[in-house]
This record gives sequence, structure tokens and C-alpha cells, in this order.
Amino acid sequence: DFFVGIESDPIQLMVTDSDGTDVTADVDIRIAGSFAAVSWTDTPGELTLTPAADGGPFYFTVVATDGCTTTIGEVEVDAVEVFEARVAFIHVAAAVPSIDITASGSTDILASVDFEDATSFVSVGRPTFAADLLNPATGSVLATTPELSLAQGGWYTVIAHDDGAGAAAFTVLDDDRTLPVNAGDARLGLFHAAAGVGPVDVTADGAAVFTATAFGALSTEMPELDLSTPLPLDIDVDSDGAVDLVFELDASDVASDAVATVVAYLDAVGALQLLVRAVSPTGAVTQAGVTPTPAPPTQPANVLTTNTPATAVPDDTELGDAGNATDVITVTDCADVFAVRVGWDVDHARPDDLELHLSSPSGDAFLVADPPGTSAVTGETGDSGFLFHWTGLVGNGDWTLEAVDVASPNVGTLNAWTLELWCN
Repeated sequence: DFFVGIESDPIQLMVTDSDGTDVTADVDIRIAGSFAAVSWTDTPGELTLTPAADGGPFYFTVVATDGCTTTIGEVEVDAVEVFEARVAFIHVAAAVPSIDITASGSTDILASVDFEDATSFVSVGRPTFAADLLNPATGSVLATTPELSLAQGGWYTVIAHDDGAGAAAFTVLDDDRTLPVNAGDARLGLFHAAAGVGPVDVTADGAAVFTATAFGALSTEMPELDLSTPLPLDIDVDSDGAVDLVFELDASDVASDAVATVVAYLDAVGALQLLVRAVSPTGAVTQAGVTPTPAPPTQPANVLTTNTPATAVPDDTELGDAGNATDVITVTDCADVFAVRVGWDVDHARPDDLELHLSSPSGDAFLVADPPGTSAVTGETGDSGFLFHWTGLVGNGDWTLEAVDVASPNVGTLNAWTLELWCN
């Protein structure tokens, strides 16, 4: 294939004598023709073409001479196209709040995207492409995608997600927009980007929809679903056959006739969330966030402990400061954590100044609460929902809650907090 402005793969010309012997290395070869720039490689008779315009067919004349005999031939290039593929980005890497996207090495921004969001498709004019993900504030490169090999007319999605070890990983999906979709239905695939969560099974009314989708993988199933009425989907995240979470999709999340990718990921406080990105037959992109709700509990938490420290939260501090309000709950009967939930009771003159961070016995700490509101509250309560940051870790030992007031001049009190652990 030949594309405007893009150097072709190497083309090998061969010159033979009357006996059919290859004499390419012994002759001088010249090219005549203006439709493309010609570059010779170090291999005798090998060249590349960089076409200047689309269209065709185009011809160039080849003249080969050994100083005594001259041979003239003609080579035809059937067609030259303008290369175009389309690439979109989904951002579910919690460590990076927002990113600007450029072609690698360029400063021209192709798209910008916040955490838990997706871009529209951008046009890419080369069959190979890598993207730099930039910090919007500083312009520094946070990460670079692997080089992508794109097909003419192809549609691709790059998912930036956590790799399970604190770094960004990238997965490229080939968006096959030719998949048939019956009128009124939508076709769905599931991508598992929730680090620390085991294989995901999804059922609807007891029937399998996605089976054992592993972390970092796209489901092998791409079922058609009727979303004209709300469809509850049940999630099992620990392969025990029991429903752990439930989420509901309807036509407001995925338009009919669209092909959608449901991305399962962990948000900034470790709760399992879903980002639904749908592509219409015309390439229009829509996205919706869906928050799973806890499945009706079949068992109470294995660990349920409440402390009432009534500890003052000092003003304008940072996580880890010596004077921060901290409290410890010691667990002795949870060898293997499945899920965690944290409840709280606080007083504060401006709740949105307050952050609550939970550290496990292994030292893994995450933000579990960032209460909203700018008006003073007394006895404000809430809970984190199910958290999966600590799934698979040992639960025995000290769990430490740290309350941080990140701005002045308001102060508050950590009245009480509750730790719930579901253990395998």
C-alpha cells in the first residue's frame, strides 16, 4: 500500500542478464518519475517511495546500465491513498487526574481527558502511531504508549489503566464497527481494568453475559442486549458464584444500534465503577458512568468494629503530618480480605476540607472519604461503599484511619468510625 507523505516499505528491483542471472549489484539503476520522492537503501536495487499526491495509477521509468548495455522498463503503482485511522482514549488510571494527549514527540495536543472519561476519535495520518500522555500543568511526559500498528480506515481505542503495581498500562482495542446489531439492541464487551479484583463474571436474570474476564483483558463475549428497559446485571468478582455487586444499564447509558465497551475499574477511593463508552454506526462517541450498588448481603461482615476517638482534626495539614488525627482498629480474625467498608461520624465547619485515609496492616493506604459540603455539620455520617484495594491481602493487624484537614481556617472532630471487613 502507498500513502501520501508516508515512506513506503522497501521495494526490491532486480536486473537479470540474458541467462537469468541476477546482476542487480553490477549495474547502475536510475528512476524517472515525479509522483514520489525516491530513497535508495544500502541494498543494491532496493528503494522506498514517498508519494506526493493521491490518485493513480502512477508510473515511473527504470533505467539500468552496466556501461555497455542499457535496459529501460516501466513500473506501475496502482493507487496512492491518504492514510487515515481513528484513535480514541479512555482514561481510568487513578494515579493521573487528567492528561493531554499528543503524538509522541509533538507538542500539538490531539485531545485532553480527565480521569473516568473518554475522548472522541481523533484522526491519525500514519500507519504507526505512539502517543505521549502529558501533565496539563507542566507539559511533562507522564507516559508514552507502545507504538501502534494501524490499518487504513481502522478504528481503535487505547485504554490507559493501572497495571496493578502503581504504574500506567495501555491496552489497545480494535473497534470493529462492522459487528451486526439488531435494531433497538446494543452490543457490549467488558474490559477489566480493576487492579486487585479477580476474574469478573456478569449475569443477567441468571444467564451468563460475561464469563471469567481477567484483569487487563477484553471479554471473549460481545453479546447483543435489549436495553429499551433497564437491565440489572449482577457481578461476581471472586469466582464463588455469589453476586457481589449489581449495576443497571438502560438506553440512557448505551444508545440502540451502538457497540459499547464497559470498562470496570477502581475509582480514586478504591470503589469498583463502570465507564460505558458507546460508538454509534457513524462513529459518534458517548460515555456514561455507572456506579454498581452492593448486592443484597447474604452474610454480615466478618469484622465489624466501631471506635469513638472524639479526636480533634487540626487545621491545614498534609497526609502523614505528626499532628493529624489518627485512630487504630486491630483485627485478629481476617486472614484474607475480600472487601472493606469504612463508616464515619465527623463534625466540621467545612466538610469538603476533610479527607479520610485508611491504611491496612501491610501499609497500603488509600483515600476512603472526601465528604462534600461547605456548610458546618455536626455528627455528619457516611460510608465509603465497598472498597477493593485490599482484596487478597492479610487483614489481621492494625488498620489506621487518618483524618486530614487540607485547607485553613476551619477545624473539626473525628467523632467515630467503623471498619467492616468481608473475609474469604
